[in-house]
Amino acid sequence: MADPKLVGLLEKGREAWNDFRNNSEPEPLDLNGVDLRRQDLDRFDLRRVHLSNANLSEASLRGALLDRAFALDVQLNEADLTGASIHNATFTTGSCCRTSFKRVSGSKSSFTNAVLDGADFSDAALRKAQFAGASLAHTLFRHAGLVGAVFWGSQFNATDFSDATFSGTVIGVSDLTHVVGLDRVRHESPSAIDVHSLLRARHVRAEEFR
Repeated sequence: MADPKLVGLLEKGREAWNDFRNNSEPEPLDLNGVDLRRQDLDRFDLRRVHLSNANLSEASLRGALLDRAFALDVQLNEADLTGASIHNATFTTGSCCRTSFKRVSGSKSSFTNAVLDGADFSDAALRKAQFAGASLAHTLFRHAGLVGAVFWGSQFNATDFSDATFSGTVIGVSDLTHVVGLDRVRHESPSAIDVHSLLRARHVRAEEFR
């Protein structure tokens, strides 16, 4: 349950909220279950904030700081996180349909078992991000940096990797038949793909993977 005092402070706007964060201890804050649909949260400092079961659908979080945010089962459908910082953030089992993650910086962020259908990660930096078990129908990773990212058991359908960067990227137990742009991926070093996935993706060049 979200702390009512924190919710009231959020409603005062970015300046009041960020001043509070700058002058308080960097400890986790409880905003679990908060309803922030359609709210303007651009450039808010939400680092280490707990947002599990929160509803941020259609919210604007452009340039927001969400590093180490813990957001299990969060609702981020059609939200705009363009340019946000999400390092070590957890969005496990969240619903992020048609969400914009364009140009986010998100090393070691976790989207395990999240629904990311129609989400846009174009130009994002996602080093060692976790997408295991995620639903990625029509998800865009164009020009995204996916060094060390893990796609194990991910559900692909018209997922677009055009001009993405792979290096130590892991793909396994996944059907790549309808993935787009794998022939345009830039391989900085070998990545890993399991035999099952490779055999079902004739358009993938095996020599690019270990």
